Amino acid sequence: MSKKEDLVTLLGDRTMYGSTQVEPAVDEIYYNKLEKDIERVSQYINQADVAIKHLSQFEQQASIEEKIIAMYDSYERVTYIPDKNDTISTAATSSILDELISRNTAELEKKVDIDEVEQLTQEYKDILEVLEQDKQKKQEKIDVLTKKIDKFKFKPTIKTEIIKANELHKQLERMVKRVSTKYLALSSDASLDKAQLNHHLKSTTKLIDQLLLGDWVEPEYNTHNKFFIDTLVKNDVLLLNRTDNSVEVKLRGFDIE
Repeated sequence: MSKKEDLVTLLGDRTMYGSTQVEPAVDEIYYNKLEKDIERVSQYINQADVAIKHLSQFEQQASIEEKIIAMYDSYERVTYIPDKNDTISTAATSSILDELISRNTAELEKKVDIDEVEQLTQEYKDILEVLEQDKQKKQEKIDVLTKKIDKFKFKPTIKTEIIKANELHKQLERMVKRVSTKYLALSSDASLDKAQLNHHLKSTTKLIDQLLLGDWVEPEYNTHNKFFIDTLVKNDVLLLNRTDNSVEVKLRGFDIE
């Protein structure tokens, strides 16, 4: 009987007769799954034994060509791969660790000599080595998952960018109105009532919106706009194109192609 069969038999006996110290609170679902896994692996071993027996009989009679074909066919097939959450491996590890702990606990209760202490130390080193290897494997899995998560990090959608642009546009509009209102209040010689102030403010805001498009604009060249435009031209902000019939202005260095 192979070591794997011995392990399966041992786990089956421990599950059925409770030879190990099982706490009453252990989840029954775990034992049910373990029994099914043991049964599945036992069936796999039986099938493998039958296949090996037939293969041995076939090899005695088969020609070299048939053996080569059979070899290629076998290599193309996927071998048995246990599940990632294989309860047999977990139970086997737990059983081995329980035995080590029980044996080492019993040894600690006695007066041990130097050789026994060294043996105990070596066993603990072996346990630590197994745990370290398991830790490294789990860390590798975590690193792989972290890289996959990084690939799917949130990227702003077009809709999100549009919403942000609209919010920024509204903020800029409020700033333009606030600056324009202060400008109108300071630049006007005569006092303005609320209606006049709103009219001039709308006219100024409209002119600014048209200039931001980057084209030549023919503004309403009234007294208020004339002073506003002349101030921007004087400060080299606007380009002025004056003809016999019209006046056009454009933001300097704000061409949009």
